[in-house]
Amino acid sequence: MSPREDLQRELRRNRLRVTPKQQHSRTRIVNVRATFRSQGSARADAILKDRGGPPYPLQLYLERRGALRVVTRIGDA
Repeated sequence: MSPREDLQRELRRNRLRVTPKQQHSRTRIVNVRATFRSQGSARADAILKDRGGPPYPLQLYLERRGALRVVTRIGDA
């Protein structure tokens, strides 16, 4: 199974429960830091903030695919 299929399966299995208020909120990126693990992979740590809420972390794992970097996994920060 490819990393993309793994990510899609994981997202389907762990669907978030979003309230109507959260659906219409505007999330902004407060900070992003990327760590390159090798020439072909990286991890991005982001801090996000919704209006009126506390900041929260998001961790993305990326792999190089040609000229692009593709998210292969979303992790807990």
